[in-house]
Amino acid sequence: MPRTITLNEDELQTLNEPFEGQGGFQGLLNELIENVGDNETLILSDEMIERINRYYRQYGTGGFQSRLERIFGNHGILEGQEE
Repeated sequence: MPRTITLNEDELQTLNEPFEGQGGFQGLLNELIENVGDNETLILSDEMIERINRYYRQYGTGGFQSRLERIFGNHGILEGQEE
């Protein structure tokens, strides 16, 4: 079931921070950026939420995971997020 979230200014700024490379995480960020609609809303399909969580959980800790936390940490979609 698709989920709609509204990004605040900090979350939107974090999403739009520049990045280098063309790997899977960068592709995910590009898709997310392209899908931000009016009023800073983002509609996330179940597949997209699963992808976000795969990158969040499976690739260790670091910049990518921190970026996902800063974008989605307040929206209850990150599985296994530390409180």
